[in-house]
Amino acid sequence: MENKNSYTVPAVEKAMLILEYITGSKNGCSLRDIHGSLGIAKTTTFSTLTTLAECGYVRKTSEGLFVPALKLATLGEKAKDFAYDSHFMLAQLESLRDKTGFTVFFSAYEKGEQIVLEKVDGFGGVVFKAAVEQRKHINTSGSGKAMAAFLSPKELKCVLSRGLKQLTANSIYEEKAFLAHLEVIRRQGYSIDDNEGEMGVRCIGVPVFMYGNEVYGAVSVTTLSENLPPEKISEYAPLVQAAASEISKHLCGS
Repeated sequence: MENKNSYTVPAVEKAMLILEYITGSKNGCSLRDIHGSLGIAKTTTFSTLTTLAECGYVRKTSEGLFVPALKLATLGEKAKDFAYDSHFMLAQLESLRDKTGFTVFFSAYEKGEQIVLEKVDGFGGVVFKAAVEQRKHINTSGSGKAMAAFLSPKELKCVLSRGLKQLTANSIYEEKAFLAHLEVIRRQGYSIDDNEGEMGVRCIGVPVFMYGNEVYGAVSVTTLSENLPPEKISEYAPLVQAAASEISKHLCGS
């Protein structure tokens, strides 16, 4: 029987691993970092980085660190247009912002991580620091927990393998407690980030699905805790659920 991976190209796989590693770093990576973390031979790592730099996908800083280049960001923006209709998405997010007054985020799930794809600032004077293309911890955000609750067992295992972070005293970072918390989210259909990613901030997150009921990402609203007291959550959650439902229908072509 033919090996289903017989047509893969190892050099391309290594290049993709290196690109993903570099884009996932905060301040860039040295050749030693990449070689040591990915277990790719040093000569292969060097030649791959040289090729990626010559093609314009990474660049080397004056400190000798490799960081994503502008060409990679441009490709990412073009890819988003194929992943979903950005005009439709922004219209849904702006409508949700108008109904709540809160900052609205749309995030995607990718290999155990949450990636912020869109952000619409709320009407208040506070600007939340999460930025487009930022990767966030799954267990410390409303969107992340909403996605995690509805992932397949395989993908949830991927999330857990990356480790659960503690960013505040409220963060749910013990695996057993986190899994029990996901059961609650499944029952109610939305998640709450109750000062878990940042003290003084509360969020509501709802998953977004694509074909086959597979998790694509999540929609969330974020505001200061004082603007979203616990007794008001049941008032705002249906608005987030309605927006997530419309986006899911759009992604499924219905």
